[in-house]
Amino acid sequence: MLQEALKKLGFDIKVDGIIGPVTLQTLFMSIEEFGREKVLETFRKVRALQYAREVKHDPSQAAFIEGWIKRR
Repeated sequence: MLQEALKKLGFDIKVDGIIGPVTLQTLFMSIEEFGREKVLETFRKVRALQYAREVKHDPSQAAFIEGWIKRR
């Protein structure tokens, strides 16, 4: 989800689920360019969309979505 958020911010990063040096460097660059709050806001939006996809795929998970979204 972090890589997806960085991609939404306009960075050319591979979304492979591996948080390695390239992802971390891109994260630091994104914070410098956009600020911590903007990066967090984008991450939270990506995370909420992922949770919505999970619920769409398995409606029995809907009971948990509010708690997932409240996580910081």
